[in-house]
Amino acid sequence: MRDTRKVYTYQPDPVLGRDNDAGDAADLPFRINEAYLNLARGPLFLRVGRQAISWGESDTIALLDQSNPFNLTLGLPGIFQDIDEARIPLWTLRGTYSLFHDWWRLSGGFVDAYLVPGSIDTTVSQTPIPTASPYSPPETDPQQFVDSFTAFLPASVRNVLIKAALGGLKFVQYDHLPARTMGNSRYGARLGAIVDRDYTTSLWFYRTIAQAPVPRFLPLDLTRSLPLTVPRPGKGPSQIITETVHGLTTVFGGAVSFYSAPVNGIVRGEVEYFLDEPAFIPSENIPFEVLPRQPALRKLLAAGGVVLAPGPIAGTVPRADFLRWELGYARFFFLPPLNRPNRFTFVTAAVGSWNLSETFTGKDFRFYGQRKPSDAGLKPGVDVNDLKSVADLPKLRTVPTDFVDLEPVESFIQSSLQTDYLHGRLTPRVTAIINLRSTYAFPLSLTYRHSDSLIFDLKYVTLAGGFFQTGFFRDRDQVSARMTFLLN
Repeated sequence: MRDTRKVYTYQPDPVLGRDNDAGDAADLPFRINEAYLNLARGPLFLRVGRQAISWGESDTIALLDQSNPFNLTLGLPGIFQDIDEARIPLWTLRGTYSLFHDWWRLSGGFVDAYLVPGSIDTTVSQTPIPTASPYSPPETDPQQFVDSFTAFLPASVRNVLIKAALGGLKFVQYDHLPARTMGNSRYGARLGAIVDRDYTTSLWFYRTIAQAPVPRFLPLDLTRSLPLTVPRPGKGPSQIITETVHGLTTVFGGAVSFYSAPVNGIVRGEVEYFLDEPAFIPSENIPFEVLPRQPALRKLLAAGGVVLAPGPIAGTVPRADFLRWELGYARFFFLPPLNRPNRFTFVTAAVGSWNLSETFTGKDFRFYGQRKPSDAGLKPGVDVNDLKSVADLPKLRTVPTDFVDLEPVESFIQSSLQTDYLHGRLTPRVTAIINLRSTYAFPLSLTYRHSDSLIFDLKYVTLAGGFFQTGFFRDRDQVSARMTFLLN
């Protein structure tokens, strides 16, 4: 069982809660999911309050739907947790204005806009912590990584530098939440209409906080090191601080859907351009070679004859432009041998992402800090083989190839098939998500509606394939059972 009160404890409801220390129960024994007020007058409709906005396709995995944040603490949104439940509502002012009913070849024209004031709400998902739960990312304890890294160092380096000068090394993960300022506001506008009575079309842009936080090194913290805090020497250890950054990105997109007689189904298409999305290049985000450049440590090393060139003492967050798209198809059909009275619903889509920055700049982007597997667990991400003594410290380097590659073009196919039995009470659903680089996810679900108020769900999820995207969780399956009682 999970205590849902502790999901966002360090980031409480920005209106109804107050700040708490990490791990403390929130002020409210529950989290307000949605609470809003609707106002309508003529062609204008307003909705004010905590609400969710979904612009973009999100059949199972919401690669294009990123207006609102998703809860990342339960693994993959849409796989282990229903995509709509994983979406985190925000305190939003949203307005829709009907422009016209019929005009030339257009009908049903409208403009839609929203604002999430950054001074009120900058909520993002809590960053998943390694080893904390069954849904944690496939990383080892970061402190074990630091300990194993220092264990490979020669005794001269380990005793003189790590123990004597630094008092040991401790890993610290700092989840840097976005500041509550208007500069971190999320907002967007959408223009939509039906073209030629058949083509449902919309264009939009929005500013949002990127879904995936990216890591970067902060300067090596020497405030507790032994000889570097004179005249009041500390007791150690020094701290390697990895900050997770939740950066802003701007999205431009468009979508169209229509019924096609030749394929006897509904065809959907969508394309979105993500501008300046925070990204990960190991040698820029977590460059181990810059950590010894911390001024106090560099001065101490220089006194011992080890000269380090001046330069940056922390990592940076590179930016990348992505073009993402979806081409989908949906249809209804009857299959009497399996279900004579009710139809089947089939939905499929090809989804892709193109890293334009990697293609046109040649930079080698990797998958948000995830290290590759090795026989001993995970690859170290740093090269210490050439460190024979403290004098070799300038040879310390991050190893980019130890991190999971993010291909310039990534794509997958997701398909779902469902039908109803027992007069609509029993609904089985089969979903397949297949990455063209050979990862597989199969969420299988069965829903039984005992009444309009009482609903039972049973779900099984299995994953397999390569070590990337859904394959990060290939070592685990999930069986879940749920009972829902509706009070309305």
